[in-house]
Amino acid sequence: MVGKKLHKKNLKLPQWFKDNLSFDYLLPHQAAFCVDWFNLEEFQDEKFQYTNEDGDTKDVKVKKFGPNYFIVAGTGTGKSLIAYIAMISTLAEKSGSVIYSGNYKALINEQFEEISELIKGQKLKIRRKTGDFSSRGIEDLGRYDIILTTYETCEQILQNKPKWIEKVNLMVIDEIHTVGNKERGPILESVIAMSLSLNIPLIFLSATVGDEPDIEKFAKNLSATLIDAHDYRLVPLNKFVLYEDLAYFDNGRRSKEIKKSTGRFEGTSSSVGAMRNFALWVLFSQTKKAKKDDKRIPQILCFVRSRNDAVNNSKRLVKRIKELLEMSTIEKNFDFKPIDINEIKEIKPPSTNIVLSDTLKKTIPYRVAFHSSSLTLDWRNYVEKLFKLGYIRVIWSTPTLSAGVNLPAQYTLIYPKIAMRELAINEYQQSIGRAGRPKYDKLGYGGIVVLEKKELPTKEDNLAWYLDKYVNADTETIYSSMLMIEDRELESLNKRGIKKIDNEIMLKCLDYGKLRTHPNFFAFILKLISGGYASNKQAIIEFCKDYLLLFRQFDELPVSDLIEEAIEVLLDPYKVVSGEYFGQTMYRKALGDSFPLIDMEADKTTYFIRPLGELSIKTYLRPLSASIFASLCTNSDIQYRLYINKNEDVIAKKLLYLVGIAPDFYSQVSIPSSAVPAILGEYENEISDDYFILDYDFIHIEPSICINKYGRPSLYALSQNAEQIQIKSFVSWWVSMIANEWINEVPMRKIEEKLNISMGNYQTYFGQNGVYAWLLQAASLIAIHFKDIDLRKKLALLGRRIEKGCKADILPLTYLKYVGRDRGRQLYNLGYTNVESIAEATPTSISQVKGLSVRLAEDVIDQAKRIVKIRKSRS
Repeated sequence: MVGKKLHKKNLKLPQWFKDNLSFDYLLPHQAAFCVDWFNLEEFQDEKFQYTNEDGDTKDVKVKKFGPNYFIVAGTGTGKSLIAYIAMISTLAEKSGSVIYSGNYKALINEQFEEISELIKGQKLKIRRKTGDFSSRGIEDLGRYDIILTTYETCEQILQNKPKWIEKVNLMVIDEIHTVGNKERGPILESVIAMSLSLNIPLIFLSATVGDEPDIEKFAKNLSATLIDAHDYRLVPLNKFVLYEDLAYFDNGRRSKEIKKSTGRFEGTSSSVGAMRNFALWVLFSQTKKAKKDDKRIPQILCFVRSRNDAVNNSKRLVKRIKELLEMSTIEKNFDFKPIDINEIKEIKPPSTNIVLSDTLKKTIPYRVAFHSSSLTLDWRNYVEKLFKLGYIRVIWSTPTLSAGVNLPAQYTLIYPKIAMRELAINEYQQSIGRAGRPKYDKLGYGGIVVLEKKELPTKEDNLAWYLDKYVNADTETIYSSMLMIEDRELESLNKRGIKKIDNEIMLKCLDYGKLRTHPNFFAFILKLISGGYASNKQAIIEFCKDYLLLFRQFDELPVSDLIEEAIEVLLDPYKVVSGEYFGQTMYRKALGDSFPLIDMEADKTTYFIRPLGELSIKTYLRPLSASIFASLCTNSDIQYRLYINKNEDVIAKKLLYLVGIAPDFYSQVSIPSSAVPAILGEYENEISDDYFILDYDFIHIEPSICINKYGRPSLYALSQNAEQIQIKSFVSWWVSMIANEWINEVPMRKIEEKLNISMGNYQTYFGQNGVYAWLLQAASLIAIHFKDIDLRKKLALLGRRIEKGCKADILPLTYLKYVGRDRGRQLYNLGYTNVESIAEATPTSISQVKGLSVRLAEDVIDQAKRIVKIRKSRS
């Protein structure tokens, strides 16, 4: 920084807050923000400077484009502190509330802990709400000063417009670049639009949203003052390309440290083999060097293209480590000692028994682990904790880990593909950005391994391609995801060297039918009508033109046509629009007529929301899903097929299947390609039954469409060639089989072995916050609307069974703390079949249950007694 430094004493903040800060001087971008935020006149002419990742000195750029703020700075540079300063100063100056909204529950939980610690001892009240699919408790949030939410909950708040929303004096939106994400982006864009329309002051935080011109445009579109230090890092990053066993840095320098050593590295020419050799180099050579210099032991994150690759590379690396440890010279030279996980005092291994836990128990002693959605949540948390504590030194994972978990390491190394596609530049930058730990490392190292391209004949050509494509490339521009260019068209644009999307390209794609409207765009229009933001076509058009990022970025798009199309979909959810994105024609044939979510007033200009539309918003369903659930309640043919067999287990399985054909049902399942033909055969056999819930003609799948261009079965080929309802039907049938095992108390490990799956991949469906629990609850509320009370009861019961993973007879027992499905079944078998019988039990008698100590048994009995007392008082 040139001239004065900005000391925390200069900030117009409560003294207790300044006392809680562990430093005296602010970082450059923090200082630049505070000068503008607090209007510190004595610092107005100061230039706040930083050293970027290339070692150059730069000024923090400050440009005014509106009343909001947009802060762009590298990962781990203290952007959160800017949010805290703004939030606390706002609360000190005005009564009311402030909101912090982020993209992951893990992020919200982390911020909740940090802010709670920061305000400890003060009269400020803080609350987090992360129930993504419920509007319950929104009015109550107004009692709190600081409210932390996920994007979904924040949108629910804004759509409902509770009375206290008028007293919100600041909203911080973290990870603003998520607006370009196809899954979460439209929700965030809705939050931004509604907040702008309500004139809520906004602060946006991001690591990056593109190159410098893109960042400025983004700030303009957000009506925000830009604080730009996008290439600032607290720990400098050395980026390199790994070719065989040599690292080439972006300045052309070749590392002489990463070289072959007799007997140590694998004899391999593969890219992943080079990654394993690099990990060995970190484990042995760099660890020895760190110990000699009395420094922290280095760790490495290795990102590979699939979950199977993560597991297999962990096993192969451990195999090589064992071989090395058998060589006495290696053990002596490198002082590598395995650990006993049972002797780790800070954390114990989870009790969840899954197939992959056996593998982890074999790799972790050798400081190696893998991390992916194939693991259950408790095992993922266990791996993360051991890595943070330093017990694990190598993690193999897919790039998704870099987006959701804060696990910095000195080294990161990434494979250039995810599944079958090339790694995106943003994914590359996010992954290598984990390299370099503040407080521990003076330098971080982030690399990408070369996967040789056939069209590039020489080693030099390959190196140059990777340096240009990734290491020296600008960040990809972030665009609205409300209107999406089809993937194949995007690939075509990239091949033609077109990296920036403008009005002309969007209009051409629209003319050629290459744009697809995101389903959440229709839901957004529905929420505008319901929330009172706009109630006629012209008002909706004006709102979208003024506040929606899509039309701020692409102001030449035909807003009127797109809004009219959205209104038509809300009037008829099965209407074909934008390339029949969800196969609406087949849904109409299979389920009958759709159910409108809005209608028109007598004046023929004003729209009002119908009860089903309100339920769609309340339950967070897309319009098409709401209409499908309405068909479940009213279609006589479906109801006949549902109840033709009176067996409750059969009905439950049919309901699970029906819920799964809705567009909101998560469709990214993991089925081994080799198993696809056999599973498809089982599917065809079951749906050919005359009493299957949907007609065979609509959901039948020809085996030939599952064969890829190489002549092998492939789930990807099926997803590319089948109708949407066929894909949904197959996926729903498959997951309903797993769910049926789950609710009938089959142990996780047995489910995995029987169906050849990893239960971690399916956790998103089960549990209290799973997709099934959400959709079953939504369907039960729609059943109430259509006065189908029997169906509502079945759906509600099934939702509770999915949540707990048990049969109906022990369900009441599982709501007692410390009693899950396993202990509940043991209690039931001991004769404790209801809460009343447990209330009369003795601690000694029920402590026979495995894992239930006498102390825990006393607690369980006390809970049961309280429940019985409440029931008696109500009777």
